[in-house]
Amino acid sequence: MWQLVNALGSGKMVEFLHQRPDFVQLLAVVANGLGMDPVLVEKDYWIMHSLWGLKA
Repeated sequence: MWQLVNALGSGKMVEFLHQRPDFVQLLAVVANGLGMDPVLVEKDYWIMHSLWGLKA
């Protein structure tokens, strides 16, 4: 897991959605709600996760 450090130096653990056991079901729910293929929702998730990692 990633550990974020704030300006005061204390860290907190971050839970990412892909670490949840129901991640695949979450993708399916989002895809169904948006009328999209779950593969495209997952692709978008990983793109955003990568961008978040670059800023950290």
